[in-house]
Amino acid sequence: MADEILVMRDGEVVERGEAQALFMAPRSDYTKRLLGAIPRGIERRVEFSRGGSDG
Repeated sequence: MADEILVMRDGEVVERGEAQALFMAPRSDYTKRLLGAIPRGIERRVEFSRGGSDG
């Protein structure tokens, strides 16, 4: 997974930040709507780790 994420709308950056922060507390209404569009009933699991490679 990426360490940093850019969320774009109509060619403009609407939010930029560390992946964990963006998923846990999105600031932009657009990002909130995007994350809210993930279908319910589908398991969503995001794990965050610091440093190193998972192999």
